[in-house]
Amino acid sequence: MQIQPSGPSLHKLSRARSPWTLFGILYLVFTTLCSWWYLGLIFPHLENDFWWRGYNTTGTQTFISDVFNAKLIVNCQSGPFSIIGASYEKKYSSATTFIDMRRTAARRLLLQPLPPRQAIEIMRANSFQINIATNTPYCWVDLERQWELAHTAKRQARCRIHDAQNAAVYLETILRNSLD
Repeated sequence: MQIQPSGPSLHKLSRARSPWTLFGILYLVFTTLCSWWYLGLIFPHLENDFWWRGYNTTGTQTFISDVFNAKLIVNCQSGPFSIIGASYEKKYSSATTFIDMRRTAARRLLLQPLPPRQAIEIMRANSFQINIATNTPYCWVDLERQWELAHTAKRQARCRIHDAQNAAVYLETILRNSLD
């Protein structure tokens, strides 16, 4: 038994299906136009994750940072605070806003004494890449001071005199206290 394909067939559209085809094409055009109109209508609300027209999340983040920094300047202590009644005179509606802080604030935070227990907890919470990126002039690789790591002999001599008790100059402390 052999099956042979029939020759090419041409079907003419009957006059009864022709209006339905036209209706289908018009329907597609109409729904496409309605979709574009709806996107144009809702586009201003899609600028942020909250669906609020004209809402600027960078302004909110900057405002909270400004209030927090103002509290640090006044109290110099961390802890809970309320931003409900806070006001800060500044324009936060632009596309880019900058956090106000005193020039000495970064230095004050950097030079503030850090208890060893808290330093170890911070190191253990960070990844190895973050810990190793800390710019530290290492003096030794290991805690037994067998492998010296200072750049010069003069620096190594200073390490022996001043930094033997400083855990930050030992590479082993970073390696032992990292997550990865």
